[in-house]
Amino acid sequence: GYEELLLVGGSHTIGSFLLAGLVTDLKLTIEPWLFGRGTALLPDLPINQKLKLLSSTQLNDQGTVLLHYSVIH
Repeated sequence: GYEELLLVGGSHTIGSFLLAGLVTDLKLTIEPWLFGRGTALLPDLPINQKLKLLSSTQLNDQGTVLLHYSVIH
């Protein structure tokens, strides 16, 4: 009976919901920090998903940015 929920999890949880077509929006926080190595957002998953940018918001003076996308089905 729920119409909306917030999915917080790792790459496999998020990837599973994307593959099932259950994600309508995606919010990504970008921190102003570069790493030489890191963890991929969705490693080893057969996902090729189009997104549409709805908004971008600077969250603090350091330059952290929140990107809000809609998932195009």
